[in-house]
Amino acid sequence: MGYSPLTLSKALRTPLGTALAALSVIVLVYSVFIRARILAGVLFVALVALGFIAYRLLAAVEAVADGHQRLADAREREAFTRSSGAPDSSIDEDAADEDARA
Repeated sequence: MGYSPLTLSKALRTPLGTALAALSVIVLVYSVFIRARILAGVLFVALVALGFIAYRLLAAVEAVADGHQRLADAREREAFTRSSGAPDSSIDEDAADEDARA
């Protein structure tokens, strides 16, 4: 089973997620009702949301890289087992043909 980063609903159940959500609501309410500057609160909430999106993007890129690494490992094992423990000979023959032509 592959790695699955936190979803928004799971992130809100963590202590840090709950604290960030509560802080976002407090800042938004303060900026709208006390300071009468909605942009300040919206900017803070947007920064928190962008941070979460950046985390999700980084986790997705990490999962893709992990998948590529697993594919490369599987192909390498397949090449070794196919030729009785030696690396795939067709790769070595191609390199030898290129050296012979030079």
